[in-house]
Amino acid sequence: MSEKKTILIFIGHYLPGTKSGGILRSVENMINLLGKNYKFKIITRNKDINSSKSYENISSGEWNKVGNAEVLYMNENDSNFNNLVKIINNIKHDFFFINSFFDKLSIKIIFGSRIGRLDSVKNIIISPRGEFAWASFKLRLFRKFFYVIFSRIFGFYSKLIWHVSSEYEMRDLVRIMNIKKDNIKIAMDLPKIDLEREFLNENENFSEKKLKIIFLSRISEEKNLDIAIRMLSRVKSNIVFDIYGDVDSKSYWRRCQDLLNKLPDNIEYNYYGFVKNEEVLNIFSKYDLFLFPTGGENYGHVIAESISVGTKVLISKNTPWLELENDNIGWDLSLDNEDNFINTIENEARTSLTERIKHRKIARQMFSKRFKNSNSLSDNINLFSN
Repeated sequence: MSEKKTILIFIGHYLPGTKSGGILRSVENMINLLGKNYKFKIITRNKDINSSKSYENISSGEWNKVGNAEVLYMNENDSNFNNLVKIINNIKHDFFFINSFFDKLSIKIIFGSRIGRLDSVKNIIISPRGEFAWASFKLRLFRKFFYVIFSRIFGFYSKLIWHVSSEYEMRDLVRIMNIKKDNIKIAMDLPKIDLEREFLNENENFSEKKLKIIFLSRISEEKNLDIAIRMLSRVKSNIVFDIYGDVDSKSYWRRCQDLLNKLPDNIEYNYYGFVKNEEVLNIFSKYDLFLFPTGGENYGHVIAESISVGTKVLISKNTPWLELENDNIGWDLSLDNEDNFINTIENEARTSLTERIKHRKIARQMFSKRFKNSNSLSDNINLFSN
């Protein structure tokens, strides 16, 4: 039996971090599901996003066993250019999988490769993880645009393979980076799967009189929480609207709070703050509907997680999750017509509790069918084939 190929992964923030959202989930789920196929080694920072405190119970500068991977956590001194080059050159691997285009350490790695300092690096794959979607790209636009032009002029990425999670994300990449499609591999991100989960007495979580709606995501402009609140301000039915997520932009959150305070009396709202990844499925299972009019997602782990426990989703068309109504798992609607969102919410609020519970079971079944019928698992395996 041949030895497993080693995949060396760079990700800005990994477990036990919790605040980097979909990028961390994508890598964690890949490692969990492909651990039998490949050997994974990870290089990452030793602290979470916007944190000055290093993780507890890890050894910086040494290899730590985390799930199916070995993880090397770097402190700030380790991550200077010369030391980063030294670390990478001492790790035997078959593929180097870089997650993020704009992370400063990603840029150092690409630059080191371009000038020949990373002499042992093989088969570089870079995954921008939705960074070229307009909703994300427009944030700090001038800085990002300058680096894109600079990197294209000097051909920093001309010999790499690009990973995207969908045709939708590939269009963004081709438009901004002018990448040839031959250099792109499509492999849908892998969801967190708990298909054996039991849902006993789930009707106890719901009410005939009020529709329970959840918004769960980072509180940042591209996620469009303000639009979700604006939609709910026009709903006449009785709604419980609960918000979960870490505040990424304080100024944006203040705008959202102003809108929340103006909601009519029929809309009861609560903000519960940050949610640990292991709690997400349990939280989603207690709601009738996930309202997520996002500006753009390269995959949308929260969408998959919501559907997987039976909570239907009401989302924008700016994600790979399309034609949801055909499978009875939700709705993907254009943000150009907010009336359609509002009418959908009103219709769900008028649906009997018995029907809502019935639809939850259908949503779970269809999620399982979608995943089993997709090529996402084999596409991820083939991502690391020559």
